[in-house]
Amino acid sequence: MAAGAKIPLGKKPFAVVLGPEIYGATPFQAFMGGTTTALEGLLSGRIEGTGETGLQLPFKMGAGAGLDPHFGAPEWRLVMGLEVFGHQR
Repeated sequence: MAAGAKIPLGKKPFAVVLGPEIYGATPFQAFMGGTTTALEGLLSGRIEGTGETGLQLPFKMGAGAGLDPHFGAPEWRLVMGLEVFGHQR
Protein backbone atom coordinates (compact mmCIF):
# COMPACT_ATOMS: atom_id res chain seq x y z
CA MET A 1 0.00 0.00 0.00
CA ALA A 2 1.36 3.43 -0.87
CA ALA A 3 0.25 7.05 -0.97
CA GLY A 4 1.90 10.22 -2.08
CA ALA A 5 1.69 13.89 -2.93
CA LYS A 6 2.74 15.05 -6.41
CA ILE A 7 4.67 18.34 -6.34
CA PRO A 8 5.41 20.08 -9.68
CA LEU A 9 8.93 21.44 -10.18
CA GLY A 10 8.09 24.91 -11.46
CA LYS A 11 7.63 25.19 -15.23
CA LYS A 12 9.84 22.16 -15.94
CA PRO A 13 8.19 18.96 -17.26
CA PHE A 14 8.99 17.07 -14.03
CA ALA A 15 7.35 16.45 -10.65
CA VAL A 16 8.43 14.97 -7.32
CA VAL A 17 6.17 12.41 -5.64
CA LEU A 18 6.74 11.95 -1.87
CA GLY A 19 4.93 9.56 0.42
CA PRO A 20 4.85 6.52 2.71
CA GLU A 21 4.67 2.86 1.67
CA ILE A 22 3.76 -0.18 3.80
CA TYR A 23 4.70 -3.75 2.90
CA GLY A 24 3.87 -7.06 4.53
CA ALA A 25 5.11 -10.66 4.32
CA THR A 26 3.65 -13.91 5.58
CA PRO A 27 4.49 -17.59 4.88
CA PHE A 28 1.92 -19.92 3.31
CA GLN A 29 2.24 -22.58 6.04
CA ALA A 30 1.09 -20.17 8.80
CA PHE A 31 -0.82 -17.59 6.78
CA MET A 32 -1.36 -14.38 8.79
CA GLY A 33 -0.19 -15.98 12.04
CA GLY A 34 0.51 -13.69 15.00
CA THR A 35 4.27 -14.31 15.05
CA THR A 36 4.82 -15.07 11.37
CA THR A 37 3.58 -11.92 9.63
CA ALA A 38 5.92 -8.96 9.24
CA LEU A 39 5.32 -5.33 8.32
CA GLU A 40 7.72 -2.68 7.13
CA GLY A 41 7.35 0.98 6.27
CA LEU A 42 9.24 3.14 3.78
CA LEU A 43 9.33 6.84 3.09
CA SER A 44 10.02 7.22 -0.59
CA GLY A 45 10.26 9.84 -3.26
CA ARG A 46 10.50 9.74 -7.01
CA ILE A 47 11.13 12.18 -9.82
CA GLU A 48 8.95 11.63 -12.87
CA GLY A 49 8.21 13.36 -16.13
CA THR A 50 4.85 15.02 -16.57
CA GLY A 51 4.77 15.01 -20.37
CA GLU A 52 1.89 13.22 -22.07
CA THR A 53 4.04 11.70 -24.82
CA GLY A 54 7.55 10.39 -25.22
CA LEU A 55 9.99 8.37 -23.16
CA GLN A 56 9.59 8.49 -19.37
CA LEU A 57 12.34 7.63 -16.85
CA PRO A 58 10.99 7.88 -13.27
CA PHE A 59 13.74 7.53 -10.62
CA LYS A 60 12.80 6.37 -7.11
CA MET A 61 14.66 6.37 -3.76
CA GLY A 62 13.40 5.34 -0.35
CA ALA A 63 14.42 4.30 3.16
CA GLY A 64 12.57 2.51 5.91
CA ALA A 65 12.54 -0.09 8.65
CA GLY A 66 10.60 -3.05 9.96
CA LEU A 67 7.47 -2.11 11.92
CA ASP A 68 7.03 -5.59 13.41
CA PRO A 69 10.11 -7.77 14.19
CA HIS A 70 8.62 -11.07 12.97
CA PHE A 71 9.17 -13.27 9.90
CA GLY A 72 10.93 -11.40 7.09
CA ALA A 73 10.89 -7.88 8.55
CA PRO A 74 14.15 -6.01 7.90
CA GLU A 75 15.90 -3.90 10.51
CA TRP A 76 16.23 -1.25 7.80
CA ARG A 77 16.06 -1.05 4.01
CA LEU A 78 17.22 1.31 1.25
CA VAL A 79 15.65 1.10 -2.21
CA MET A 80 16.48 2.66 -5.57
CA GLY A 81 14.71 2.08 -8.84
CA LEU A 82 14.53 3.30 -12.41
CA GLU A 83 11.53 2.70 -14.66
CA VAL A 84 11.56 3.06 -18.43
CA PHE A 85 8.36 3.36 -20.44
CA GLY A 86 6.90 5.41 -23.26
CA HIS A 87 3.64 7.32 -23.62
CA GLN A 88 1.70 7.31 -26.86
CA ARG A 89 -1.23 9.44 -27.89
